[in-house]
Amino acid sequence: MPSATLSLDTTEVSLRVDFERLWSNIHQTAEWGAVADSYGMARLALSNDDKAVRNWFVAKAKKIGCEVSVDAIGNIFAVLPGINNDLAPIAMGSHLDTQFNG
Repeated sequence: MPSATLSLDTTEVSLRVDFERLWSNIHQTAEWGAVADSYGMARLALSNDDKAVRNWFVAKAKKIGCEVSVDAIGNIFAVLPGINNDLAPIAMGSHLDTQFNG
């Protein structure tokens, strides 16, 4: 199983991907917007399926301790406090909607 080790000041953190959880999450979220008889998806922005996966994401983020906010146009910000807040933050982003048959 791939892993990485990070050194943060004098704290060493070992990171591992939980492949079973990742695979399960991919399949669970693929149910919202699944296209019959296809491997594609159609989870278009502002659709009911988009809303369902956004609600799922917010619940998952809160469960691990993130502070969640949503801006005026629907961007979700999930912030997980770090070990040492004197260090620069790490940011990443993605989207939960797809193009038709994406």
